[in-house]
Amino acid sequence: MQIGAETDGELLSIECFNLPPGWMSLSTSIPRQDSRAQMISGARRLRVRGEIQEVGSGESHTIPAEEPHSFGNCGDEEAHWIDRKSVV
Repeated sequence: MQIGAETDGELLSIECFNLPPGWMSLSTSIPRQDSRAQMISGARRLRVRGEIQEVGSGESHTIPAEEPHSFGNCGDEEAHWIDRKSVV
């Protein structure tokens, strides 16, 4: 994990988990930060720009700053990923 103080405010890196089954977040957007996630295990379903994408273990995805999105667990096991938010 890294925090802004360690990267001069340029990066936040956090470890995240979603428990099954299929819960989906409300749509949200994050100003001034791109979000890049690397899946460790499990699977997530994302809705970005109205399109649905599923990502699984070993895959990654990027959500651009200020882009409305939602996400949830689409598998039978806990979804585990590292989320890196960087200033744009």
